[in-house]
Amino acid sequence: MRVVHFVESFSPLTETYVYDLVVAGSRHGLDSWVLTLRRANAVTRPFNNVREISLPPRWSPERLWSRLSVQAGRLDPHEQYSSILQRRIRRFLSSQRADVVHAHFGPAGYLILPVAQALGIPLVVSFYGYDVTRQASSELWRSRYEKMFRFADALVALSNVMREQLLELGASASKVRIVHVGKRASEYVYHQPRSPVLNWVSVGRLVEKKGHLDCIRAFAIAMRDRDATLTIVGDGEERKTLTDEVAAQKLGQRVRFAGSLPHPEMLQAMREADAFVLCSKTATDGDTEGTPVVLLEAQALGLPCVATRHSGIPEVIAAENHRFLAEEGNVHDIAARMALLSQATQGELANITRYGRRKVELEYDVDIEAGRLLELYACAISAQNGC
Repeated sequence: MRVVHFVESFSPLTETYVYDLVVAGSRHGLDSWVLTLRRANAVTRPFNNVREISLPPRWSPERLWSRLSVQAGRLDPHEQYSSILQRRIRRFLSSQRADVVHAHFGPAGYLILPVAQALGIPLVVSFYGYDVTRQASSELWRSRYEKMFRFADALVALSNVMREQLLELGASASKVRIVHVGKRASEYVYHQPRSPVLNWVSVGRLVEKKGHLDCIRAFAIAMRDRDATLTIVGDGEERKTLTDEVAAQKLGQRVRFAGSLPHPEMLQAMREADAFVLCSKTATDGDTEGTPVVLLEAQALGLPCVATRHSGIPEVIAAENHRFLAEEGNVHDIAARMALLSQATQGELANITRYGRRKVELEYDVDIEAGRLLELYACAISAQNGC
């Protein structure tokens, strides 16, 4: 079976999940190809079957004709560049003789939909977070999704929460399937937890939905009288706001910004910590998380975790550890969960981390999830009733 994965960027530093699923699919015997507008991290995330497409130069005849078509009213301004890309996508898909197209993120699904329809290729679309919340908040994208939901063969959600969000947007329940992001726990060496919990780590882009400002404030409350540290891995638009907060809290010697790190170095920063904390929340523009992969990695490594009850996060955390989930955006509740974890004994920490590791092994194994995708592809191709 030949599957073409279409994703606008393959694979940004903070997005390991698409790459992991593509590679896992190949291990299952799929003839997998990736079509993308931008290739990133090709050395650290090697995959041979990748084809980049892009817009032609600004003053090329193709783009000039597109602009004239918009001016003449023959082309919707919103579709000006999409039409050019779709022609290039069509040439690639025609040459590949793909059995199924798997688009990653809602906008990518909408872009490739008319091409898949024209070629008669089944289309599967995966959603990851912002594309069912912030993106879907506009009337333009709601109308686009309505069309895509009608004609796509299958829609993939990461969690039960996301499935409900797709249904609220108008997706048919018969089309929506849950396929988790995942990791191979066997590739992560489990380390016995350390007591007391003093050294914390948080990983994520420095953007509002990651809740780093809440994290810093909660750390200041929970660890006020303890010789504790917090390392934040990631970079982004909120860096100055966060560094200003650290200065205001007089935490300059205790909170460290490590910046964006290559994946192996990020994992090393996690191994050096006693616990992991992630304070995700809904941003003011409606942006939300999907399933943060770093929570899978932290649990696989044997780190006890404090997190928020946001989006699909409670589904990732073992039920036995839900007492360490705080209300999103509630700094004092987050601080209380951090303080609770910091008081756990060595024996309690051992149980907490075993529950977390087992959760990843049993429910978020990337090879098992890739197997579910393979079944979904086969179903879309055969169009069997009840699939």
